[in-house]
Amino acid sequence: MHMNRLYKWISIADRFSKIYLDKRFKPLGLNSSQHMFILHICQEEGISQDMLAKTVHINKSNVTRALSSLEKNGFIIKKQNQDDKRTSRLYPTPKAKRLYGKIREIENSWASSLTEDFSEEDKARINRLLQQVAQVAMRRVNEDG
Repeated sequence: MHMNRLYKWISIADRFSKIYLDKRFKPLGLNSSQHMFILHICQEEGISQDMLAKTVHINKSNVTRALSSLEKNGFIIKKQNQDDKRTSRLYPTPKAKRLYGKIREIENSWASSLTEDFSEEDKARINRLLQQVAQVAMRRVNEDG
């Protein structure tokens, strides 16, 4: 298989996933690039903004923009870290906590529908292979500086 085909199919799956998730998250006041922040902040209340950026593998400036929007729209609260005044700790609001289950449901439903014709073995295999592709991509980018 030519590697440009691999990238092509990953890109297509990503693009259509964002379209689907944007449509499903819109009634919640969210989009496909914001939901993962709420999931992580609800799962680890008080996570630092820097750790969140590392966890989701998104650069700090994009994380800052997304968090500003989430804060403005009442999904999260940013509090200055008492241990390091230069950083913030992130907390979900009651609104985010209420939506947490629905966000997970939408995400899980989409993942299930993408793999509905796969055997359990194939689901595990594709998950493992995509994880390996992502890890190699991250390592190569980090090697290049």
